[in-house]
Amino acid sequence: MRGLLSIGNFLAVLSFLGLFLCPASTAPAMEVAGCLADPAWFQPAGPDPVDPDIPLPPNTDECAFYKVAWQTFLHITHPSDNGNPRFLSFTAPVDLFQNRAATDLVSKDRRKGSLFLLPRSTKSSGTRTVDGVLQAVSDGVLVDQAGRAVYTSTHLNDVFVQFVKAQGYDQDVSKIGTAEMNGVLAVEKGSLELKATWKILDPLRDDARTFFTIEEDVPALAVEVDPTTHIQKIVLDLKSPPRHQTLALVGLHVVLTVKDHPEFIWASFEHVRNAPGLVGQKVADDTAVDGFQDYTFYTAGTKRSDCNKNPKPDDAMNPLTLDATTQTLSPVTQVYRQFKYGSPDNQMTNINEPDPDVTSLNRDVRTRLAAANSVWQNYFLLGAVWIDDPANQFEVNAGLFKDNVLKGETRLSNSTIETFSQPEVGMPSIPARPNCFRCHATASEAMSVNGTMLTLPAQRINVSHVLKNAFFRR
Repeated sequence: MRGLLSIGNFLAVLSFLGLFLCPASTAPAMEVAGCLADPAWFQPAGPDPVDPDIPLPPNTDECAFYKVAWQTFLHITHPSDNGNPRFLSFTAPVDLFQNRAATDLVSKDRRKGSLFLLPRSTKSSGTRTVDGVLQAVSDGVLVDQAGRAVYTSTHLNDVFVQFVKAQGYDQDVSKIGTAEMNGVLAVEKGSLELKATWKILDPLRDDARTFFTIEEDVPALAVEVDPTTHIQKIVLDLKSPPRHQTLALVGLHVVLTVKDHPEFIWASFEHVRNAPGLVGQKVADDTAVDGFQDYTFYTAGTKRSDCNKNPKPDDAMNPLTLDATTQTLSPVTQVYRQFKYGSPDNQMTNINEPDPDVTSLNRDVRTRLAAANSVWQNYFLLGAVWIDDPANQFEVNAGLFKDNVLKGETRLSNSTIETFSQPEVGMPSIPARPNCFRCHATASEAMSVNGTMLTLPAQRINVSHVLKNAFFRR
């Protein structure tokens, strides 16, 4: 029937209109703001860190959790004495845990506070696979529009570091496996773990004025064949010199514990121009996610079916290739957020709707930051997720935590950190990972490390992949 829109095209048009009426970080025009920032956050000294004893019992209004997220973001991005955001002086895991991986990888002239792209596992004397390029669960490499890999860094605050040292985990990572047995049921309250994503600034595509940027050495990449599995992987090439680059911050997970939430409150921030969000799961595969404008990681008009693809170097049909000379990868990754606002679609309308508290708080904070001409006005809170009643629901040996025990955005995925693990329904061999608690769980896990099978028992502290990864890096 001519003149009628398909449901996919109709939803795509709504998505386009939403760019003007309801951007990712603002609310519909008719909404009355209810969740507002604390004016004290915007004093010259910036906000204090969140009080680790802040009361957040079950059924606490969700606005309180979103305010915890934004307060923490503003605190850790506030300039320290050296002029850089505070979080850049936090500790990288590789500087904390004394294991063979750290000994092999940390150079004697490493600067404290410099970014470090933490390796996933040792493969050979000359190369390493990297957490800094491979995304969790999917082992996917996010390739930007210029063909460059997106890197990640991990940062731990002093509370987390002192917890690790007090337990002796820094000197003997095997002790992590006996935490629950020794009465360590949670990471110390006030602990903060950050995971940041960085793209190499492209002056032809990126407006540097809208990003927080930093000059850093970026390790070279190479392709290596795993001698055991014979699978090709993207790895760090430690034999080649690093390349000095301008890095732009594009994503940030802000993860913290407080007295009432030892399971961590998981919050996610993104740059406002990262990628479009899917207006609803009914959008057809052959429909453009956004037919009207480009984003940092998405070209206008790209079909949904051509996005969030995870090619591997050994993919016979569409391999991920690396030009070692230019350090460019192909193909480029076209990205969208599968759940635009981090929540399930409205079952009546099939539209992904924003949380009014997140929306109003984003508007209030970003308006204040814009008035101060702060670069942080270009970042927004996508959402947060937490266990409502951890005293009764933060279980040991949980392979994943289901929606009925969670609050906040239960489809929360950062487009630059979990690009390839966003689907709500997964294949039997690839479990669905639509929020942080699908990955960060407490179940036992076993892994072969350097020819030895290691088993991490079921423990509550297993929700921290910093600790879990340290345990398996011997």
